[in-house]
Amino acid sequence: RTSAFATPSEADRAAKEFTYRLPGVVYQPFAVQRLTNDDYFDDDHFSNALVYRQWNNDLKRAIGLMKETKTPKEIVFMLSGAIRTLEHTHKSILRNWIWPLCPPPSCIAHIVTHFSFTDNRPNVNSDDPKGSPSTLGGIELERADELFNDANAGWLHPNNKTFLVHHHVAGYDIGSEAESKAMDVMEEEIGNLTVRSRLRMLRHGDPRRYSMWFARAWMWRFVKELEETTRSTAFDFYAFARPDLLWMVPSPTIQFFHYFHMTKTDAWVHDTNYGDVPDTFAYLPTNYAAEEYFSLERLVEPGMACLGGPNFNRSLVSMRFKELDIQTAETDWCGIPSHGWSEKILGRKMRRNLNVRHLPAGNAIVRPVDETVCQPLHP
Repeated sequence: RTSAFATPSEADRAAKEFTYRLPGVVYQPFAVQRLTNDDYFDDDHFSNALVYRQWNNDLKRAIGLMKETKTPKEIVFMLSGAIRTLEHTHKSILRNWIWPLCPPPSCIAHIVTHFSFTDNRPNVNSDDPKGSPSTLGGIELERADELFNDANAGWLHPNNKTFLVHHHVAGYDIGSEAESKAMDVMEEEIGNLTVRSRLRMLRHGDPRRYSMWFARAWMWRFVKELEETTRSTAFDFYAFARPDLLWMVPSPTIQFFHYFHMTKTDAWVHDTNYGDVPDTFAYLPTNYAAEEYFSLERLVEPGMACLGGPNFNRSLVSMRFKELDIQTAETDWCGIPSHGWSEKILGRKMRRNLNVRHLPAGNAIVRPVDETVCQPLHP
């Protein structure tokens, strides 16, 4: 921030909130030097690996002093999306996202994965909202799930107890028959006919992004069923992230969220776009906040999702609606194109009933190798 600003910026306030520390911990961002299949966390891959190791050593000592309780916390970590570059990001997900927030023996981490082997990018030639689904190279879908299996993740097991539980939600290809059937099932479960008709409008009018929103809601549906069938209470905390997100610095500890007096309606997101809400990750302290974040019903409430945004061809969509006999009102279309951006839609949806709080984090979206490899999300 330059001196031209007379008052603290949103980033300044967010950084002040990010002052959680364990005693003796030195915190410093790291610069990834290169992307390979090697361990990211050795001395060659970080600008100051000794600081990283000190952070982990202090955290381990702090955890070692904790008295193990009979009922450790249980946190759900949800990963949904195209696997793209998971072979490059999965170690950082385990070590820098999950482990600091949910360390054994004080916590049991439930990892819920719902992956797709296809990637659906915008079709910049025709602006067809269906996008351009393409099969991803690299890691196989079956092996992607295995990366988070308890036996393969290298997790700590104090007293021979299991503190990492993997839950597999079957994946499908974007635009496939399996995806369509899953959408039918979930929409049939919604009793409100108005909501169902509006979901159908989004499903066929903006299928590329609706596929993303639906996949996350389908995964959340699994988590709710898991709670209903195996637990008498909700989980203690919920977190969501994209699988192509590289975590270059450790996640906040659970004490951080308690320190800042988290409430039922709090939801923590990346501080990249203060006017909008990035969909890269979210910390959701309660079941209520998670339901608001993933809900498809909330998505189609008045003033939330609209038809428009980048790479959107209204003429093509109107033709498709005519073929499917889908009726729309003028208010269903985005009056201003930028109102159709995914980040703005998510922001409107969350701010309806949640207190959106911003959190700086050292992340980068790792793209396939035929594109720009890393897209930093924070300076």
